[in-house]
Amino acid sequence: MYLCISYDINESRMLSDLFGALPSSLQCSVLLRVADTATDVLNQCRLFLLVVDRYPNQLSDQGVR
Repeated sequence: MYLCISYDINESRMLSDLFGALPSSLQCSVLLRVADTATDVLNQCRLFLLVVDRYPNQLSDQGVR
């Protein structure tokens, strides 16, 4: 079981590093696309709040939803 947890942490770290290597505008686009396709309303709200927090210039576009 320890190996599975360790693998998940390594995978999460790798995905986080990969996302961090993307240009900021692409990060924002990815987050918006994922939020638009989220089926769980709570997760969708969390993603939109993350977008507005990380990219304040999106507030005028995303804040009216």
